[in-house]
Amino acid sequence: MIRDGTLVQPLLNLMRDHLLAYDVLQTDETTVQVPRETGKTAQSHSRLWLQRGGPPGESIVLLGYDPSRSQTVPPA
Repeated sequence: MIRDGTLVQPLLNLMRDHLLAYDVLQTDETTVQVPRETGKTAQSHSRLWLQRGGPPGESIVLLGYDPSRSQTVPPA
């Protein structure tokens, strides 16, 4: 899966550029518990990020995961 992810990264970069090129961007942060996540207790929360944007009729939806809530995670 990791190798396949690196193969599609250029496509994901183009999709993100398209998403960020429009004036409106919607972002949702949802907390999830990940069992046995390195460096975190079982009660800790990680984040799933949904990002939706782009011009009408050409919207892009991206889903991402991050164990933190750092301000660098969502798109700027």
